[in-house]
Amino acid sequence: MNSCVEVHFSCGEIETRILELDHNVGTFSSFFFSNNSSSNFEEAAIQIEVSESILERECDEATFTPVPQLIESITITSSDNVRSGGVDYPAGESLNDLFSLHSREQSFSISDFIIAQNNDPLIFYWDSRPDSFVLQFLQKPDNSISQSFNIVISFTDSDRLSVEIPIFEVSN
Repeated sequence: MNSCVEVHFSCGEIETRILELDHNVGTFSSFFFSNNSSSNFEEAAIQIEVSESILERECDEATFTPVPQLIESITITSSDNVRSGGVDYPAGESLNDLFSLHSREQSFSISDFIIAQNNDPLIFYWDSRPDSFVLQFLQKPDNSISQSFNIVISFTDSDRLSVEIPIFEVSN
């Protein structure tokens, strides 16, 4: 009696690399992002998404395990001063403590997201789904904001990607 055994080939682990990030300004509520802009601090949001990524080597087989880039840091800065909670943040200074980060129906501080992402990478690697996260102010700023913001993501492999948001508005 002959029996057939199905054999699966796999390319194993393949490192991935993000080439480009994009952004959208809109609203975020109940873990849903919309491109409809609002200056209400409870809704105003910036979505950062992977717009282009690659596999570091070719694989002719359908099965492989993508190995994501690990995040070293995320830094949010602005082109002008920001005042929040009675504290002045000069242009170019890190605003990370003023933002919450939302990803896959969870909310994090910036540093807690980096730890969670690096321990169990769910976003920022080659995948059929678009990968993104959303940033929102934690509290109402002391003054209205209408300025550009810059988000820099540094990876442990020394890659660094930057996204400039030309205008982000939050009313007081």
